[in-house]
Amino acid sequence: MLNSELIQSLMFIYLGKAGPKIIDYLLDHGAATNYVLSIKTGYQKKTIQHNLETLESLGFAEMKEKILDKRLRRRGPKTNVWMLKGASPRACVLAILEHMRLKSPEQAKRIEAEEAAQIEAERLKAEAATEKQRQSLEFEESCRFKFTAFAETLTLKTITYSCIDEYLKHLGIPLRNRLPIQERWVTYLQEQGYKVVVRLP
Repeated sequence: MLNSELIQSLMFIYLGKAGPKIIDYLLDHGAATNYVLSIKTGYQKKTIQHNLETLESLGFAEMKEKILDKRLRRRGPKTNVWMLKGASPRACVLAILEHMRLKSPEQAKRIEAEEAAQIEAERLKAEAATEKQRQSLEFEESCRFKFTAFAETLTLKTITYSCIDEYLKHLGIPLRNRLPIQERWVTYLQEQGYKVVVRLP
């Protein structure tokens, strides 16, 4: 991202009168369209374009075409988002929203609402993944705890599946919950050198 020190350097480069205003806006927002920059600076889009291309050639900015929201393609020319190098992807989203707000406030509200809904969905998804991970850890701990007591009762190095199932049944664990625990216990037993078979020879 450009910083205030680089602005001073850019002042020595001929960008025209619009240059400093364009740089200031991009520093504050990270990204913008020609249309927005034209409105915010008061200069024509042709002048804005020339300055942006100069910034691009200097390696300070880059053009992102039709980024993130396909609805900008429906009508009219392509809408390009110009972004400072190092700006976050979020800056492009906000640039599109600002572009739509100035051109079509109602559509901008719809886009913003959809984006908020998407962010909320991602948050809920992350929470669900965290909860699933927590439950998985609790299940693992529970399996280990129950298995420790079971292992203390073993006298043979060969165990049958039915033996494991009977022990779990004795603990009062419902049938629908016994299978995943049984599978985990088989792994534990094998790790400790036990052999698990369908029936004893």
